[in-house]
Amino acid sequence: WPLTPPADPQGWRHIRIKLTGPNASGHTNYLSLSGLEIYGEIRGLADDELGKAAKEQEIKIRKKRLIIKHSIMKKLHIGARVITGVDWKWRDQDGSPPVPGTVIGELRNGWLEVQWDHGGVNSYRMGAEGKYDLEMTGEDPAIPPPPSLSTEEGQDYEIPDERDCTSPEEDEEEEAGVKKTW
Repeated sequence: WPLTPPADPQGWRHIRIKLTGPNASGHTNYLSLSGLEIYGEIRGLADDELGKAAKEQEIKIRKKRLIIKHSIMKKLHIGARVITGVDWKWRDQDGSPPVPGTVIGELRNGWLEVQWDHGGVNSYRMGAEGKYDLEMTGEDPAIPPPPSLSTEEGQDYEIPDERDCTSPEEDEEEEAGVKKTW
């Protein structure tokens, strides 16, 4: 589509592609765009308030992820009560309206299994891909933490990072100077 440049010598800041009716199939209002090329000159970069707000929001999200990683992960156990968190992308899997859920599985490769109060069950990222889909509700756990997870005065339980976990055989091989590549 040819575009007529504006009278303003700076050009455009934004380009919107908008579907205004059914697509070529005539059945849906779904826009599918597999590529877009724009030719012209770059006259400058916009450092607008929207960009600043997005950066500030990303900083807040990173801080929340750090809090989850370093404090909330220590408290997660089977029976813990959870709600959707900072990186939630699973639409209404938690119900409509949203309801809390209960952790029903151990943390495996950064994924945690949850049963929602409406009965649905699924696994969610708690460290996988650097994302945290869940937060603690603050409610008492449905099942108390096992004694091995309870904290005694002056002692914290820490869930190890899966990258730091090795089997006893791997530890022995490492001590013997043997390295295997899978």
